This record gives sequence, structure tokens and C-alpha cells, in this order.
Amino acid sequence: MSNSMDADSGSAGVRTLLWHRGAMRVPLEGFQPWVLVGFKPLLRFDQALWTVGATVTRAVARHQRLHLESADASVRTDAQVMTHLQPLLRQAMSAPGNAFNTCLADESWQGRGHDALREAAQRSGLMNVLCLSNATPGVDAAQCMLLSRADAQDRFTAAEARRFEELAPHAMQAFETCRALSLAGAAAHCRDGWATGIVDRAGIVHEEDAGFMSALRIEWPEWQGHRLPAPLLAVMACRNSAHWQHLCSRITVEFSAVDDLFLMAVRVRSADDALSDRERSVADRYAAGATYREIAAALQLSPATVRTYLRNVFVKLGVNNKAQIAGRLR
Repeated sequence: MSNSMDADSGSAGVRTLLWHRGAMRVPLEGFQPWVLVGFKPLLRFDQALWTVGATVTRAVARHQRLHLESADASVRTDAQVMTHLQPLLRQAMSAPGNAFNTCLADESWQGRGHDALREAAQRSGLMNVLCLSNATPGVDAAQCMLLSRADAQDRFTAAEARRFEELAPHAMQAFETCRALSLAGAAAHCRDGWATGIVDRAGIVHEEDAGFMSALRIEWPEWQGHRLPAPLLAVMACRNSAHWQHLCSRITVEFSAVDDLFLMAVRVRSADDALSDRERSVADRYAAGATYREIAAALQLSPATVRTYLRNVFVKLGVNNKAQIAGRLR
């Protein structure tokens, strides 16, 4: 009885932490491992897999984020994990909210179609599995959490499966809250005149404010939404930095990475968008009345270099004097 009470008390403690501390105080990049550390005293496991991504007709098609918790993470790559675990994840997604508790040594997994899965399980220590998804019918997104034990005789009990069904949905919801707070914090830094949206690595638009779609249609009038226009997808595929700006012919687009998503800000392009950061710094000081020597001292440049930067600024902005520069700068 005391063990059961301790487990119930521990479950309640995890739920409390998830809501009152997890979603607000734990950084997003550390949230998943933090949760799984809290799970271990209640649900002993050797390895854990927590995916956050998109589904197509409940078959795992792509994963925007994958967290692997393992004593020996060098055993396999994330891509290999996802390839071998497809049948298990599909089972979990077929009954959202219900724990799928199975042993890959069971007769039900002996068919030839599961040879690769069984071999990978034996090699990687994934014999006993608890898996649960929050997939929602009609919604092309889901999280899936999987816990495993290496010993085929060390099965998860029915009581552990029930505890997993209680805790995993709280963890998934808290993760979504944590991510939403991170995105809201990033969006708060956007300046006036920018429309914002949230997109994933595949370019799917998850959320947007009132002006986001219309701002993109300034550049691509025929664009119908849902997924970003092909030129922006190509830009995303080539960039690995956390923040960057892309200049289109009519609009300016900025991307800021937040976990596995991007905060995307869009506005009508202005003349000063073509300025480099250093050219902008020089132009701002010059427009405010600073002399060449004062700008050079402030930016640790030579006066001749400042003069070169200002020549570039005049050309890019299409102006002839200091007053016109001030009028062109945002």
C-alpha cells in the first residue's frame, strides 16, 4: 500500500511541476530531458523517445523535433530510430491518449514484416515498450512519447501503463505551453509594421496574425497559404542560423528560430533594408549630425572607411544629402 501511495504522490508532484514550474521556468531546449528525469522514479525505463511533429493519416511522415534519452545514445542515429519504430508509433497514433504496452519478443511481432523492427529492438535495447500519442483526428500534428526497457522479461505492468496514461498527456500539454510562451516572447520583440506567423521546418504555417497572409501576397499574389511559397522554402533549406533576414523584391522577411519552429516576421520592403549592419550604423550616426571623425571614433573605423560606407549608403538609398538620409531611415 505504501508503494502505491508513494507512486500516487509522485505522480501528483510531477503534474504540479509540469504546470506551475515547467511551462514557465524551464528553458524550452531543456524541457523534454527535464520531464523525462522526473518520470524515471515513477516509470523506470532504459530509453525514451519523445517526438513532436506532423502526421499524415496517422502514419508518421515527418518529425519536426525528436528527443532521445538513452544511457548509450551512440547506439543509433535519430533517423534510424524513426525508421525502425514506425509500426510502434502508428499503433500509438491509432488510439490517442491510450498507452500501447507491448513486448517485441511477443508472437504478434513475429511476422516477416517486422523483421527490421525486431532486429533493431534486440540490438538497441527496445524490447519492452510503452508508447502514447496525443494525435487528434483531423489535425495534422501530434506528439508521441515512448519508454522502453532492454530486458524482454522486464515488462511494463498494467499499473505502470495507467500511470503513463496519466502523466504523458500532462507532459505534452506542458511542452506545448512552454513552446507557446517562448514564441510569444520572441514575437514581443517584433517592431511596429511587422506581421508575424509561426511556421515549422517544412514551411507549414501553424499560426499567423491578421496581416501575415496579406503581407506575403504582396510578393506572391497567387499564394494560397498553408505552406510558404517555394522561394522561402528554398531559403529555409539553406540556413542553419538562429536568426536571418531575406530581402524579396517587395517585402522583407525575418526568421527567428524558436526550438523546432520559426517566428516569421514580414513587412513591406523599404530602401534601407539593402544596407548592411555597419552601413546602417554609420548612416544612423551621420543622419543624427555626427561628423566623419566622430563616427570613426565611435565605431573604431578610419575616417576614410566611414566615407566609403556613406558613399554606399547614398547609392543604396538614392539620396544626395544628410536630410534625405534621415528621411529614408526607418
